[in-house]
Amino acid sequence: MNYHISMILHENIDNLLQEREYKFHTLLEATNTGIVIIKGRKIYYVNSAVELITGYTKYELLTDFDFDQVIKSRTSKPGKKNNLEFEYQEINIVAKDGTDRWLDVTINRFKKGIMSNNKEIEVLTIIDITDNKMAQLELNEALKQIQDINKITANFMSILCHQLRTPLNIISFSNSLLKRHIDQWKPEKKLAFI
Repeated sequence: MNYHISMILHENIDNLLQEREYKFHTLLEATNTGIVIIKGRKIYYVNSAVELITGYTKYELLTDFDFDQVIKSRTSKPGKKNNLEFEYQEINIVAKDGTDRWLDVTINRFKKGIMSNNKEIEVLTIIDITDNKMAQLELNEALKQIQDINKITANFMSILCHQLRTPLNIISFSNSLLKRHIDQWKPEKKLAFI
């Protein structure tokens, strides 16, 4: 009888674990955020969102895929929170179709030995920020153009002021001479200065 109870408990635990794994898997697949799990140096799991973001199939990603081959640039910021090591990265990749994609990636690292057969586990959460990045690049370009226009305008105003200043200085000088000597000069000389 003890054996029978043990089998029932074991069966219930297996069912609960399978149900829990199914719910967890469903949650990972339903999110728009890309999820990548890496054990050691090998990609262990990717959800459907990663396929949409990169254009590569799960099969391609899970069979000796080297992310370094598609990375154009990356910036990194390490951090630590609640005894977990994580790193934030902004990564520019070339998707399978050849387009540039900008990704906001958070890498959580779990130390060796935690449910990983003594291999380090990394969980990457990936958000596609390409539209935001393109808008930011367009805004920066527009700002640069405005700065260039402002420089050209300032330069033009400087030249214009210089060009107007010379004749205005002559007029001002003639006016001042006229004021000082109006009573002493003959009409022909006054007319020349006027």
